[in-house]
Formats: sequence, structure tokens, C-alpha cells
Amino acid sequence: MGCSNTKNEETSPIRKIKEHKHGSGNKPIITLPLSFYVTLRERLKIKESDGDIWITDCIIFKDKYVFINRNSGLVVREVDENHDRIITLSGNANGMSAIDGDTVAVTFPNGHYIEIICVATGEVKNKIEVDGMCFQVAYHNGLLYVGFDEKIEEIDLTGKTVNRVPSPTADIGYIATTDDKLFVTDLEKNLLYCCDFTGLVLWEFEDKKLEWPMGVTTDNDGNVYVVGSSSHNVLVISPDGKHHRELLNESNGLKDPIGIHYDKTNNCLLVCNKEGGDAFLLEIENLY
Repeated sequence: MGCSNTKNEETSPIRKIKEHKHGSGNKPIITLPLSFYVTLRERLKIKESDGDIWITDCIIFKDKYVFINRNSGLVVREVDENHDRIITLSGNANGMSAIDGDTVAVTFPNGHYIEIICVATGEVKNKIEVDGMCFQVAYHNGLLYVGFDEKIEEIDLTGKTVNRVPSPTADIGYIATTDDKLFVTDLEKNLLYCCDFTGLVLWEFEDKKLEWPMGVTTDNDGNVYVVGSSSHNVLVISPDGKHHRELLNESNGLKDPIGIHYDKTNNCLLVCNKEGGDAFLLEIENLY
């Protein structure tokens, strides 16, 4: 067992994120050891005709943003446009992961299946039946990492289970992957686990500012971004779990956020509130 309850350090958190203005060099800065500029590039507003919005996940593609609204389906917003396209789904979806530049894996917990969906057309390319409720999924190197009670299954895109990884918790919130690590949020214990692909816990992160951790994602440098749904914030945690900062909080407009996704091509972070249709696109500029 790796080290647990890693001691972490924080300096003064960001309390205000400025709007992006062309030609402006006035940006908030987070100091070492997490050293980067953070700029609010855009605040998106998702609108539904019936006003019934419950956003559980989000993804940034090159030319579009995709959200799961459990009450309607996939909400697709093209970049630089202000209207949404709805892809009606076969049931109430919960989690989503990008497979390529226009394809997503979407979980349907109550139906015990995952669908591979082309976002451009709405076509279901494959339906994968699974053994139990699967709320979350992460895709990496040809495999889906699907969270169940007390285990994470590695499933290929044909639906074949190739491996089972012990989960550090029976209350899996969301999952993220890198080349050599799994990140799992624990809702009840307010923990973030960092594991290897055998399930060995490398470190745990716990802090009073993180309540009901949900969405989790990583950047190109191994920093981990996690949403605190009940604490109404986003924390960024260093790759070793020892340092953290608060990026956004309720004063910036966060209210019961759930979904989060880091675009590693353009170094942007997308965060969405559960209700109200508000989403936040942040530009992240590393200084090291």
C-alpha cells in the first residue's frame, strides 16, 4: 500500500477570475509549486425549451462542447455559436468520455450499458452491455475504464472485459486516467484516490475545502483537477498529491458543479454546474 492521507499545502486561493480581454496582460496567477495563469475565456449558458436541466458531464472537442443533460440527451454547442443541438438518447445517461475527435462513450446506469456515439450524426456505433450499474467511464489507449461497486473493469470497444482492477472505494464518483495512473473520487469520504493500474493506492487527497468530489480530469503535466459539488468549487492538485489550489468557487458562479474536462490540445478547462445551464471555459497557461 502506498502512502495515504498525503499532507498537502495551500497558499492563498484564487478568489476572482477575470474575464478574458484581447490584448490584456492582467490575469490571475497561481504561485509555485502550481504555477500557471488562469483566465476565464467564456461563460456558456445552456438553454432548454422546457427549462429542465441536469448536467452530469462535459467534454471539449476541437470545434464543439458536449454536455450530458440527463433530462434530454447530449447537448452539443458548436464553438462561436449560441444555440444548441440535442441528440436524443436511449435512456438517462450519466457519464461520458471522449474516444476520438467526434466520438464519445456514454454510460446508462439504470440500463446497465454503454453506448459509443458519433457526436456529428448522433449514430450509436456500438452498445456494450455491462454487469451492473455503471455511472462513470474513462477512455485511454483503446480501453474503457468503467466504475462498478468495488471494482473498475477495463473493457475494449467490442465489449470484452480484459481486466478487473480493485477499486479503492465502493462509492466511486468519477474516474480519470493517465498513461500510468487512475484517479477515482469517493463521494462519501470526500477523497480523491491516485492508483496505479493494479489498484494500488499511491496517494490520497483530502481537504476540508473539498466536499462531495465529483468530476476529475488531468492536464499534460499530471496536475489533477477535481470538482467539489457540495463545496461549489474546483481544486487543482499537484501530481504527487502534496499541493493544491482552489481555482474557482461559488463567488465565480459555481453552484453544485459536477462535470469537468481538460482539453490537452488547447490547455482549456471546462466546468459545468448541475442545474441552471451555466458552464465555464478556462484558459490554463503553465509557467514551467
